[in-house]
Amino acid sequence: MNSELAGVEFAPAKSPVALADSASPPQAADDEEAARELVRRKLRGSTETDRAKLTRRLVDMLARRGYGPSVAYAVVKEELAQRDL
Repeated sequence: MNSELAGVEFAPAKSPVALADSASPPQAADDEEAARELVRRKLRGSTETDRAKLTRRLVDMLARRGYGPSVAYAVVKEELAQRDL
């Protein structure tokens, strides 16, 4: 077995930093825009007036759909500011 492995060349593994650097930012922007659209749709149909409760519900909704907490809070905060709640 050692003789078989001696002739095999292995590609160097990418570090986590290199993998993170290779992520495509345009996709992140598309994901954020999709999150904004979800929040806008929910706000159109919402009758909730308590900002804290509405924020929590919207962030939870985005979290269930796989958005990270920082993106969810940023999107919800900006959309509520535009709505003046």
